[in-house]
Amino acid sequence: MKKAADIPIEIIHDDGTRTVVGVAQDVQLVKDGDEDIIKVSGMLRYGGTSENVEFTKDVITNVILNGIGITK
Repeated sequence: MKKAADIPIEIIHDDGTRTVVGVAQDVQLVKDGDEDIIKVSGMLRYGGTSENVEFTKDVITNVILNGIGITK
């Protein structure tokens, strides 16, 4: 297993600019038989909400809504 922490989650636009949309607080590369699985826990801050989202095997396994941003 390999680990990393506090990695920015970015959208890369067609013109090469980047927008940070969250932070992966914990990233793990896990061997599962013949498969490599990337397990990510972190926060997304884009689109007016802040969530903690957990993925396992490309499937969202848990979401906790932390906040909602409102603009006028």
